[in-house]
Amino acid sequence: MLIRPDSDDIVQRVRVVRGQHLTQWDRTGALTSKYQAKRHSGRSGSVLVSSTDTAVFMDVFQPSHLSDGALWDSQSSKRPVPGTLMPIAQIFDKLSNLVGARLQATGPGQDRVRGEFLQQRVSDELGIGEYANYGQWPDIVSQILEVKLQTSPTIDLGLILPSDRTLVRNLGSKIRHCDARYLVVYGNILSSREVEVHSLVLSTGIDFFDEFVQFGGLVKNKKRQIRLPSDLFQAYKLPD
Repeated sequence: MLIRPDSDDIVQRVRVVRGQHLTQWDRTGALTSKYQAKRHSGRSGSVLVSSTDTAVFMDVFQPSHLSDGALWDSQSSKRPVPGTLMPIAQIFDKLSNLVGARLQATGPGQDRVRGEFLQQRVSDELGIGEYANYGQWPDIVSQILEVKLQTSPTIDLGLILPSDRTLVRNLGSKIRHCDARYLVVYGNILSSREVEVHSLVLSTGIDFFDEFVQFGGLVKNKKRQIRLPSDLFQAYKLPD
């Protein structure tokens, strides 16, 4: 049974179809996969997991405490430049101001849009002059910071684990995925559909699984996505 809700989460259309129809609409047969994790049981509140950046990160970028206004001429999507990156502890101090903040309501099914709002707020709190949606990993390129908004316990990590030690292209020599900084922001969806931030966790990739546990070891969650006919809930006639 396929259900189509409207923008207020009220069901407007229902279609009951046979499995053979779904099979016909699957044009690729491809499975999408991603790693997933959650916080260790019993842990809550805001935590700075890593007190310092990795040795490789510090060697390449020489992060130092930046004064207010130091990044006003920078852009979030630009390649990081040595001497213009904050240490992870300063990032945590600045982003602690997000606790209690409310992210704009966008309606049901708009987690990605809320995530972009959060990225912009993170950029603003860090004092970065211009936010631009990079659309790839990491979200805040200039500070090598990946941002995740969580309104549920399960964290989608994508195709590469934070602890992965392979080199990252275009982020400077020697930098690996595990040298990046990972920000997990937890919030509650209010009746107004705004998300109110209640805590955040910041960690290097190397220390990420000190605070979080990966689902199923090295197992990836796999699923098949099918594009439905555009008029399925309108005048579409199912084949016999």
